[in-house]
Amino acid sequence: MVQFTVLSGRKQGTVAVARRFPWRIGRVADADLRLEESGIWDHHLELSLDPKVGFRLVLHPEAIATVNGAPFREI
Repeated sequence: MVQFTVLSGRKQGTVAVARRFPWRIGRVADADLRLEESGIWDHHLELSLDPKVGFRLVLHPEAIATVNGAPFREI
């Protein structure tokens, strides 16, 4: 199970669970977790699962996210 917690904004404290993949956060209507705050991109991030490799988190090039309290940036 993968759990997301919204840390700030109007939905602060909201907890969402990813039960299927890919799982998306953003402003678009079909996002699994829709956020309309300033600084949230239409396609802010996507979490996918590859059974051979594991989880992959893809961020919009200018998006900011934290994982387990640490800033996340794609390498």
